Amino acid sequence: MNKPMILIALLAAAPLAHAQTAETSPVSQNPITYQSSTEARLNGGSTQLQASTGPVTVTWGQSQALNNASDYRATVADLDANGDGVLVRAEIPESHALHSEFRLVDSNRDGRITQAELSNWR
Repeated sequence: MNKPMILIALLAAAPLAHAQTAETSPVSQNPITYQSSTEARLNGGSTQLQASTGPVTVTWGQSQALNNASDYRATVADLDANGDGVLVRAEIPESHALHSEFRLVDSNRDGRITQAELSNWR
């Protein structure tokens, strides 16, 4: 047998040799199922599952304590410094969430936020 034929034979047999020595793990006969309550789906939570490699903790959702949660409950009356019934950027403190989202909330792009526009922001 010549060298090119031996090389081709070895290359052709390599996948078979690998398939015979590769470790495979059996599929679990008891698949993991998890059912959560509506509250857990909305508020988040965590659970620990057992995997073949050890325990796995799965965490989902958003933390309950948002630093600026009260910003999203604000009304025009709360922030309207001059009492004209609308908000302009100058009336909103820089630390307020609405300040950085002003252009998003001002849906008609007139530079003023009405109560209707603010209500849609929530």
